[in-house]
Amino acid sequence: MTSPPNTPQPTTPRPITPTTPAPTTPTTPPSTTPPLTTPPSTTPPPTTPPLTTSSAVTPPPTAPPPVTPITPSPPPTTSQATTPQATTPQATTPPPTAPPPAATPASRRRARINFAVWAVIAAGAGWPLMTFGDASSAQGLWILLPALTALALHYLHRDGAGPLGLTLRIAHPVRWFAFATVLYPAAAVVTTAAAVLTTAASFSAAPAPGEPPLLAAIATAIPALLLKNLLEEFIFRGYGTRTALALGVPRLAAHALVGLVWMLWHIPLYLAWTPEADLRASTTLPWPWLLVGIVPLAALFGELRIRTGSIWPGIVLHTISNAVSAPLLFNGHLHYTGHSDALLGITPASAACMLIFGAAAYALSPRK
Repeated sequence: MTSPPNTPQPTTPRPITPTTPAPTTPTTPPSTTPPLTTPPSTTPPPTTPPLTTSSAVTPPPTAPPPVTPITPSPPPTTSQATTPQATTPQATTPPPTAPPPAATPASRRRARINFAVWAVIAAGAGWPLMTFGDASSAQGLWILLPALTALALHYLHRDGAGPLGLTLRIAHPVRWFAFATVLYPAAAVVTTAAAVLTTAASFSAAPAPGEPPLLAAIATAIPALLLKNLLEEFIFRGYGTRTALALGVPRLAAHALVGLVWMLWHIPLYLAWTPEADLRASTTLPWPWLLVGIVPLAALFGELRIRTGSIWPGIVLHTISNAVSAPLLFNGHLHYTGHSDALLGITPASAACMLIFGAAAYALSPRK
């Protein structure tokens, strides 16, 4: 019973072992190695699909994509190149916003006509009004006629000379309004201190009998002066400076032309509408001396107008200078000896004030 099972076990392995011919196995190692490589070859079949997906047929289609990326890449580069170039001119465009000269001969011709008409009316409007019965009405027309002329010329006979500077939107407004507020009081303190120290003048903090204190006189004068100087600065800086710059003349010559018209405009004020006592308090010299400082002062106001693009800092400077100087001179606070006010006075006609205001105008002017 036990022998039959034992018999099949030996017989079955035996025939297999004879087939193991060791001699053939050494001869077949090369052939057995291929079977061993056949398992790796079975692994490639999965890898062959990737090879078929990335087959040589796929690279030819991928050859167009390289061309396609190359075509989009130039547009970004050009847009990036054009974007800085477009931004750089935009950064350089704001500085020329100051009243530019007229570009075309036609607009320059119009600017010359406009300036001539404006100058004649501004310089001559007050002369026929000096004999007008009511002095206050005469002075109102004296300042309104040039203002209305400027408006009419600006809107009816355009010369391309730029805006009138009525905007309050200026760069660094705190700095410019602080400059306009402080400049004249600082000049008055310096010149008065120099005059008192050199005994060229005497100063009294108390006003003359019947006059208000200095600070009260300054505060009460400001509202009326603001309205008057708004019109005056509009006439001479809002319209006059921008039109003079459009004539094609140098910057300093434009300020001199406006200053000359401004000076002629003041003559009826001193001849007919300023009391003799106020003239004597303003200067120890003949009253035409008061006109001397107007042309240099026009350069300061003109440069302030150009730098800010607005007439409002000039309105503040003009109002503060009028409000401070009038009580000092008319209310008995300041008395000069001899003709010392010609050197150390607080009016724009004094040499000290012309030096201070000229230095301020030079500081505001552009450097080459």
